[in-house]
Amino acid sequence: MRISLNWLRELVDFTLTPEELANTLTMAGFEVEEIEDRRTWAGPA
Repeated sequence: MRISLNWLRELVDFTLTPEELANTLTMAGFEVEEIEDRRTWAGPA
């Protein structure tokens, strides 16, 4: 399942980086397969 970090921040107030969030979710028993940085999808500016 893919979840947008912005969408998650609308539901839950947190200040973790994506990497810290992935680690926290993993320690809680949720598998995090990968973290995609969509800011790079637009290509060079």
